[in-house]
Amino acid sequence: MADQGCPGEGTDTRIFGRVTCWLQRQFSWKSTLEPYKIILGPLYIAWPPFTALQIPISQTMAEWFQRKKLPASKQWYLLARMGARYDSNWGGYICPEAALKVLDHLVHQ
Repeated sequence: MADQGCPGEGTDTRIFGRVTCWLQRQFSWKSTLEPYKIILGPLYIAWPPFTALQIPISQTMAEWFQRKKLPASKQWYLLARMGARYDSNWGGYICPEAALKVLDHLVHQ
């Protein structure tokens, strides 16, 4: 874990972690109701308000975003997401949530 005190925290470190994690502790909520989802190709929209976009990018673009050499992959993806994200492991909605990540796989929100 990144040990920043965020709800549903993983190993990735958050930018402005102290402020972000405090906001998430205030505004996140537990719920067993999963979001209503609409998936339109690479665009994902959900209610409560959440949107995610995953687009394929080249090896060169992935390395530019990460600022380092990356292992060769069949495909790299840029994931941009924001809103109230449902986290089944945490058991609720994490809000506010925003991310821009480079991944070697598609994420099914």
